[in-house]
Amino acid sequence: MLLVTGAGGHTARYFFERLSAEGYQGKIRAVFRSEAGAEGFSYPALDIEKVYGDISRADTCRRILPGVETVLHIASIRLSKRIVTIGRNKGVQWFILIHTTARYSKHRMAFAAYAAIEDGLLERPDDLTILRPTMIYGSAMDKNMSRLIALLSRTPVFPVFGAGRALMQPVYAPDLARAYWQVMQNRDVTRGRAYNLPGREALPYRRILALVAKALNRRILFLPVPIAPTAWLARKLGKRSPVTEEQVLRLGEDKNFDWAAAARDFGYDPTAFEEGITAQVANRPKP
Repeated sequence: MLLVTGAGGHTARYFFERLSAEGYQGKIRAVFRSEAGAEGFSYPALDIEKVYGDISRADTCRRILPGVETVLHIASIRLSKRIVTIGRNKGVQWFILIHTTARYSKHRMAFAAYAAIEDGLLERPDDLTILRPTMIYGSAMDKNMSRLIALLSRTPVFPVFGAGRALMQPVYAPDLARAYWQVMQNRDVTRGRAYNLPGREALPYRRILALVAKALNRRILFLPVPIAPTAWLARKLGKRSPVTEEQVLRLGEDKNFDWAAAARDFGYDPTAFEEGITAQVANRPKP
């Protein structure tokens, strides 16, 4: 049996669509925090058992893991250790853990905690595969690009923190769903390994903005704003600021990653950002 945590989330929905398209015949246990999270969840071609509970609780994990052979853990990286520890005791053979390239950031203490969690797990990697997406985009369910699209769709002027030269490499959600499937099909190669899963190319932040504006068919004036004083102001304003100090600082940090290992081991082939963002804009809910 395949267990999927975070089953109501962004990439999970695309993953179930991928399983349906591939004709997957195995049993699936999909984990939701509550019944509300499963609203609209319907994949009639798949053999899915829906279960509900808070997987930050050990009793929930002990209840959902018996009989499971493979875990695809899409929920929080903070819960990976619990899932793996209890899962091993329940006989789970393989854990595919969806983590994040944010572990490499130098601008947030939480990211250091992410690295510590992951490094601890990798001390015993034989039954693990760790996948690290970059910033995910692709639909109104994403937490970043959909907001940017909404902002650029209604403003003629937009601030660019710094010179806009910092590199970004957002990954298209359907590409991640395909990658999860490809990893499952290449178990012998991918077990015991960790992979970064970025988008096809790294682009300067200003180019990202320009491509979103192009997809929206809008002409927007981008105004440079110095990072240091803006970060200071965000810190001083606290919750009153529309952006956090960390968000400002990270816009000056390169976030580019190599995906050659994923291409070699399971055929990872991500979509170019311009193609993906054009599709997202075209398919976004109309106001």
